[in-house]
Amino acid sequence: MFTVYVLYSENFKRYYVGMTSNLENRLKEHNLGHTKSTKAFKPWIVVYKKVFDNSEEARKWEKYLKTASGRRWRKENIRPRTCPSGQAGFNWTKMLNKECLPFTFFTVKILRGI
Repeated sequence: MFTVYVLYSENFKRYYVGMTSNLENRLKEHNLGHTKSTKAFKPWIVVYKKVFDNSEEARKWEKYLKTASGRRWRKENIRPRTCPSGQAGFNWTKMLNKECLPFTFFTVKILRGI
């Protein structure tokens, strides 16, 4: 199983797209500064993930997310640009603790009425 993921740095308002076979370990590596391209923008949170059966399919999706149309898709569907914690009924902690992860930030889009 391979996972394509999108990380978001709240402090720097930046995204990172990657692929891994172990998302939990990979996120730790990013947040410990072991990845040159992401260490300056710590901490990172996972805002999107999609699991694939093989690396070829995962690599295709990862490459798409890094294209102009993929960035446009990310902008339309994954938008943690403002914290919706002030909205009634929304539990930001649950979101970050992966209790709401299957909905990732698509939920934010619905809650914000976008």
